[in-house]
Amino acid sequence: MIKNQTIQKFLEREVDRKEFVKILGAALLGVVGFTSFVKNIEKFALVNNKPKTEKKIESGYGYSAYGR
Repeated sequence: MIKNQTIQKFLEREVDRKEFVKILGAALLGVVGFTSFVKNIEKFALVNNKPKTEKKIESGYGYSAYGR
């Protein structure tokens, strides 16, 4: 019940336009930040799960016996 009362108090509070824009901006920034955080975790998990493969050099310095 405490959460419901807290939310209800917050919603019933009178705010001016400037304060409303601040609250809305903070909420938007929080949502964007959270989704970016989740995407970064997904990328990190995908990168670390890929099997490591050796790159074969087929041309250029180091390809011939002289370059090794």
